[in-house]
Amino acid sequence: MELKQLRYFYRVYQDRSMQRAAKHLIVSQQAVSQLIRNLENELGVPMFIRSNTGLEPTEFADFLAEEAKRILLRLDTVVYTIQKKGRSIGGSVNIVFLLGHIGAGSRLSTKALLDFKKIYPEIHTTWRCATPDECEKMVLEDEADFALTVFPDNSEMFHCVKLYEFEWCLLMRHGHPLSSRKSIAMEDLAGEKLLMPKGEQHDRQQIMRVLPSDNQPVFLDPPNSLFDMVYQNILDDDALMICAVPHATLFNPSLVAIVPFQTNLLRNQIYILSKKEGFLSSAAMQAKDFLLTEWGFCVK
Repeated sequence: MELKQLRYFYRVYQDRSMQRAAKHLIVSQQAVSQLIRNLENELGVPMFIRSNTGLEPTEFADFLAEEAKRILLRLDTVVYTIQKKGRSIGGSVNIVFLLGHIGAGSRLSTKALLDFKKIYPEIHTTWRCATPDECEKMVLEDEADFALTVFPDNSEMFHCVKLYEFEWCLLMRHGHPLSSRKSIAMEDLAGEKLLMPKGEQHDRQQIMRVLPSDNQPVFLDPPNSLFDMVYQNILDDDALMICAVPHATLFNPSLVAIVPFQTNLLRNQIYILSKKEGFLSSAAMQAKDFLLTEWGFCVK
């Protein structure tokens, strides 16, 4: 006998109806009927007698229901106790995210973080956004338990687990010479003003390697990527901004043009990084497992 059979049986016993039991269990009536039939076949006795008023339990059903009530109550108490113990883990966890890759337009919603804080109030949880270099530095210097960022330059120092990929696009003002293109390549950035944080040295260097030394882009460092400043740089300074495709939905298409950016030189994969020469605390493990589950990542 399986616990599932016992739960279904007890629900039917309480409701005196397959239909009502199925509604409470949020399954089909056929599924409930099949499990009850299997239970009766296994025990070799009838559990219910069908009548015009519903299902009448037999003496065997009365006996099983009394025992099932004790078993299920005891099981639920054990499960609750385990969950309570799991949630009583104390401590703190600090998480760092790649700039722009948490919140609206991202697969990493802040709701999961807020839910974690609500469910595990004993764990002091903080998070912040940073550039790739800052993410790596914070993990290595134990300022963050783990980071969600692009693949690191010095990967031998981290445990790296890939979560997902994204595509790039370029934002610019309408009427910019590149705004009418169907797609833009790395070579098209020569001589352009390009919004890119100083901390993203890897991507800056990748762009500079491709372009001739006498026609490099002018890099502008957006202050915290505030929308008003970004719009000012794009519209008033005629700058371009490289942006992950999902995040482009945050910008007003009547103000900026959005053009696909074709390149295999910029990192476009998000990883979860933790320090190889360290270990995650119980609080950090709890947070990591909870968040990855909430975000729909199956990481082994």
